[in-house]
Amino acid sequence: MTGKRFGAAAARFLLLLFVLCPVVVLAAASQPHPAMWKIRNGASTVYVLGSLHIVPPEFQWRTPEIDAAVRATDTFVFEVPVDEQAIRHQKDFIVHNGILPSGTSLRAVLTPVEFKTYTRILHDAGLKPEQFERYRPWLAAVIVGLAYVHGRDIATLKGVDDVIIDYAQSRGKEVRYLETIEQQMQLLMIGDDLAQVKGSSA
Repeated sequence: MTGKRFGAAAARFLLLLFVLCPVVVLAAASQPHPAMWKIRNGASTVYVLGSLHIVPPEFQWRTPEIDAAVRATDTFVFEVPVDEQAIRHQKDFIVHNGILPSGTSLRAVLTPVEFKTYTRILHDAGLKPEQFERYRPWLAAVIVGLAYVHGRDIATLKGVDDVIIDYAQSRGKEVRYLETIEQQMQLLMIGDDLAQVKGSSA
């Protein structure tokens, strides 16, 4: 999965403009799509769009209400950047923090059953398990989670963020981020390798 973003497949929030007071309006849904809240305070309007970190390629998440909110927005605030520079930072972080020492592998920290399950899920997603045997548990947990949920789509994973960031940048809109890739990934590697295994299997 070289060159792809790693991160927990958790709820990702897009904040549009500045957050002020909570007057919430929910758009009616005829089919599943990200929830959107509209918040007003005087002349200011905020749209909060909650979406998954990544979505299947065929998933149709856009609605007329979401498109209108995006067009009306001047300042976009995302969780983390997803551009080429962020991907380079992610790769550097993984090289320095996500690889087990030479002579060590996941076989040494996982039970035989856990390791067999790990390799099977990666294989089913079209990945080569031997290329991931030296991943630290926190990174292995991310990879196996993505492989389990998205299977053969793992090489083409993108999210709502990618589309809206491209839109905002192509139109010269102001784009801000709540945290860096490094800050986000540091949260995943708390504790030693054994503690990470316990946390991943909890």
